Amino acid sequence: MEDIRIIQELIKEHIDLNKKYDGEILEFEKEDGYDVYNCSIPFVFENETYMFGRVEKRELWASSYTRLFKLDKTTGVFMATDSTYPLEDPSITYIDDEMILIGTYVIKDGSKIVTYNNRFYRGYDPFNLKHFADGPDYMKDIRILKLSSGKIGIFSRPRNDEVTKCYGTVSQIGYTEVDSLEDINPEAIENAKLIPNLFASMEWGGVNECFELKNNLIGIIGHHSYSEYINNVDHPVYTNVSYVYDSKNNTYLDKKVIGIKEDYGKVDAKLDQLDRVAFTSGIVPIGNNKVRLYSGLCDSSEGYIVIDDPFINYR
Repeated sequence: MEDIRIIQELIKEHIDLNKKYDGEILEFEKEDGYDVYNCSIPFVFENETYMFGRVEKRELWASSYTRLFKLDKTTGVFMATDSTYPLEDPSITYIDDEMILIGTYVIKDGSKIVTYNNRFYRGYDPFNLKHFADGPDYMKDIRILKLSSGKIGIFSRPRNDEVTKCYGTVSQIGYTEVDSLEDINPEAIENAKLIPNLFASMEWGGVNECFELKNNLIGIIGHHSYSEYINNVDHPVYTNVSYVYDSKNNTYLDKKVIGIKEDYGKVDAKLDQLDRVAFTSGIVPIGNNKVRLYSGLCDSSEGYIVIDDPFINYR
């Protein structure tokens, strides 16, 4: 098991590599005054490239929806389709060739948030996915994967006052397994066993993408965050991280920062204090042991950088 290291140390190690990254800030067709950010990774459906993106007015909070965008191969712009889902921060994976869409569903009473949870959709057509499961109230960033054993692995992300009281962190990450998609429910997710020593004091984070590696290990692409206070104003710092999870021993190894906001270039932040937010989407292999790392940026944009495959020694 790795010792707990504060995220600032991992950020410094990343910066000290002194690498310059090829990348791009993505363009989306959208209405004036709206942003598209915290997207899924891109995927191919019927020989066309698509991406789910969170759409929100610049001046609003928790008033988002997810839209499906299609890449115009001529212009490089992701064009809006008519397909939408009532979710924030969409992510995708595949279970037995079936697409699984997970996002945050927010219930409001007027402008007040009553509760939120992760909703799960499934199907073979991204234009017509069906809601089939829900996560616990007040929990985001749940991710799943199909294991070679046939089971479904689930990563949870409890974040509440009880977690802070017990562990001194803002959130934790847990792991459990169920037999099938039909067994995904709030109780199973809430009972996930917590992974020790992932976060130092008052840090938080979550899993954004997960997939099986060799020797029954699981590759994690996630976010790891902390608060930096400037003139008594909270400036949250979100980083892209990778690590390898050993479910047999409930331990992790080879944790590192693989991207920070400054790697992606300049974008306008939703608020000034969000200028160091890089909310991870996931990775897409592009050959030669390289991957594109996609990330939401500053709650206003989406981009990618090209990095070395963080799991090359485990595939």
